[in-house]
Amino acid sequence: MERLLDLPARVTPRPWTALRDVDSELAQELRAAGWSVRAEAAVDSSLSAHRAQLIGSQACLSFRRGDEDGVWFTAHDASFLAAGRPLIVADTDVDCWVPTGTGLLTVSDLDGALEAVELVARELPRHAAGARDVAERVFHFKVVLPNLLGQALPRHLRAVA
Repeated sequence: MERLLDLPARVTPRPWTALRDVDSELAQELRAAGWSVRAEAAVDSSLSAHRAQLIGSQACLSFRRGDEDGVWFTAHDASFLAAGRPLIVADTDVDCWVPTGTGLLTVSDLDGALEAVELVARELPRHAAGARDVAERVFHFKVVLPNLLGQALPRHLRAVA
């Protein structure tokens, strides 16, 4: 996914990323390629800053490395979906447990990322509604909580919960 460095030269609006160290070599390389680099601490410093980030974005590109199983999905990613912001992620087999295609798109290279960005821009209302739908079907507390309680509570307490 290193070729994504070239993304700003090929899409509008200009993409941005948040990094822990905005003075790092990586941050300098990203800026030189046209990325806007923001301090991670400032982006998520408060609920209002996080909310402003979500509202001010049309969509999110998320290209984190997967864990040992290859799957990686963060609360940050889920919050974009819940806000009705489409999410474009590196293909780390996330589609084995989250519906993809509308609102959540997976890509494996620069060309795929460009296609996804263009598709989302062309059909933003459809992908925004799809993002919200994915969030409700997968991350809503009515979906997550019963499974969590089922795993956390001893069998004799599950009926009470």
